[in-house]
Amino acid sequence: MARLYIIILMLALPILADASKGKIILNNGKTISGDVIKHDDGSFLVVVRTGSVTFDKDEIKKVIIYSSKDYATEKFVCTLKTTPGEKPRASCAPISPYDSLIDKNAHKNHLDPALLKAVMKAESNFNPKDKSNKGACGLMQLMPQTAKLLGVKDIYSPAENVAGGAKFLGAMLDQFGGDTAKALAAYNAGPVAVQHYNAIPPYAETKNYVKNVYAYYKKYRGIDGSLHSYTDEAGCLNIYNVR
Repeated sequence: MARLYIIILMLALPILADASKGKIILNNGKTISGDVIKHDDGSFLVVVRTGSVTFDKDEIKKVIIYSSKDYATEKFVCTLKTTPGEKPRASCAPISPYDSLIDKNAHKNHLDPALLKAVMKAESNFNPKDKSNKGACGLMQLMPQTAKLLGVKDIYSPAENVAGGAKFLGAMLDQFGGDTAKALAAYNAGPVAVQHYNAIPPYAETKNYVKNVYAYYKKYRGIDGSLHSYTDEAGCLNIYNVR
């Protein structure tokens, strides 16, 4: 039976330092993704936004470790409450309802999930029905002609829109040699403008856009990667990975 562990500040850093990004597939078909650590007894600890869960080896069907480590640290707020005679229970609110889409498409396009999320925040504030006065649509604010080139059929579908936006952002990073500032500027103003100036174009909108994305990116990456916690008056242990 899975055992829910409360992460305390003193233990969090060495645990996370030894973790590998991956996922656990249980015998019941459920999949849990996060930072995976194998214990000597064959059990696996999975650190997720809601805390950490240890699964016994007889509960696990398969363990998958990603070939490349994802160093992005997502912000989370977690509340773990225990009462005498009860097991810990977790209750957490996700930063956005699109985290799984962000993670999936970030890995597919070799992006930092925190960067992709930062672009989504700057573009639409996580509104899948958003439309700009210039005609850009959806979570990643794709122009219809760009969306068509990216293979997006339903521009307001979160799955298709995020897939297209991630593909375009990845292409911009490739085109500009991994220069994040130029790639972000190209996402906003187009690659032709960035090529012309060989820098962020001198447009106030684009300069502010790049600045805002970097601010969100820093926020989603976390300030120092450490875990911080406190116990509130209701007896809940609240765990954060940003101050």
